[in-house]
Order: sequence, then C-alpha cells, then structure tokens
Amino acid sequence: NRYPAYAQLAELAEVYRKKPELQRYISSRFLSDLLVWYHLGWMGETIRRSSHCIQSLQEKGHNFSMDDRK
Repeated sequence: NRYPAYAQLAELAEVYRKKPELQRYISSRFLSDLLVWYHLGWMGETIRRSSHCIQSLQEKGHNFSMDDRK
C-alpha cells in the first residue's frame, strides 16, 4: 500500500462501521487524520512532488491539527 497510515485508518473505520456500538470511541483526532489522509490520497503526483504543504503533511503522518486541514 502506498499510504500505510491511511490503510490503518481505513481498517479502523471499517471496524467502526461493522460494530456501531464501538463508534462512541471515535475521537476527533481519528476523524481528522482520516480526513487528511483521504484528501492526500487523491492528490495528483505532480502536486505531491511540487507542493511543500502536501509533502509536509505526508511527513507529519498523524495528529493533524485544524490548521493542517486548511
């Protein structure tokens, strides 16, 4: 997988989907990381290579803040 961090988040999201009773444990950090990685996954290769912002988000990898999401 090209984005192991996103794959882990997606697997956890699938667990939450299959077991709704666990959804009360979903944190804002999890949702923020999932959201950022979802969008990073859809970035084109040209943008990924040329954008310092995209590169820094990928290097950061997790614990994305509201500022990171802008």
